[in-house]
Amino acid sequence: TMTTSNKAVKIQPTDDSLIDMTWLTDASLTVVVVGASGDLAKKKTFPSLLNLYDDNLLPPNTIIWGYARSQLTDDDLRNRIKPYLLKSKSHSEAV
Repeated sequence: TMTTSNKAVKIQPTDDSLIDMTWLTDASLTVVVVGASGDLAKKKTFPSLLNLYDDNLLPPNTIIWGYARSQLTDDDLRNRIKPYLLKSKSHSEAV
């Protein structure tokens, strides 16, 4: 139900209005995490991205870039966020 100028309009879906979602399987996605070494990223952003991945809600061609002012190697960042990734849902040591 949609309201326009105090009148309720009921929208009825038709066969023609069904949304074609196949583009999701062919799509690619790039996520840029600004402040990747920060507290919010390690406690919320990266665990949320991992949960989306585990639930197959990210396109197969997903790239996640992290940007931070701190001088960390890839391994340093992985070691820093790994405990938080293991806390979310039931992730194994393969994280």
